This record gives sequence, structure tokens and C-alpha cells, in this order.
Amino acid sequence: MLQALGLAGQFDVVVTAADVVRAKPAPDLYLLATARLAVTPQQAIAVEDSSSGLQAALAAGVTCIGMATSSSRGQDHAGAAWWCARWPSCPCTGSGRCTGWRPLRGPPGHAARCPQAWLESE
Repeated sequence: MLQALGLAGQFDVVVTAADVVRAKPAPDLYLLATARLAVTPQQAIAVEDSSSGLQAALAAGVTCIGMATSSSRGQDHAGAAWWCARWPSCPCTGSGRCTGWRPLRGPPGHAARCPQAWLESE
């Protein structure tokens, strides 16, 4: 998939279901990825389009951005810190107030700021 999207080589760590015993919604993928990156789950952020992926991220203690894709419409994304129903065209105005993002819950002070603005401030 990464090769097909032209993203091969763009990540320090790639973890797949083949690397763990329990796949999503178990937290194993996120726990392994954060361990390999030498960060805590609280220092990571996940982008998920499926409810099982969101459950996995949350179970691992990772803040999650939920997004709608053609294959995930109608799935439950409760628990996501942010939600975007127009992925990948959620425009950021540069002011930190993105017209496509809807903050749901998340780190202190994240409300009314898009994920990009929040990440850049950390």
C-alpha cells in the first residue's frame, strides 16, 4: 500500500498485522509501533478510518484522529479527538481553525484547533 501511494521510505517505522499476534481492535500494533519509535503512547497520534483501528489506538493510549473514507462511512468513531468527514480535503486556513475538522475530545487546549496546529504547538 505504501509503495502504491508513493510513501515507501517516508516512515521511520512500519508495523503491520504480520508483526503482532493480535490484530486490531487489540492495541498490539500501536504498542509495538510506539516501542519501536521509543515514544510513549501518549506522545503519539493515530489517524484511523475504521472503528476497529480507533479502538486499537485508544486501547493503547494513543490520541486518535478519525476520518471518513469510502470504506468507513457509517462506522462509529466515538472517542476520536478530532473528526474529518471530508478527508483528504480538510482545508486548513493556516490560522489553526480548519473548516473541515470537528474537535470531539482530546488533549487539553485542542478544542477549536486543527490537528496540524495542535501538533505544531507541541
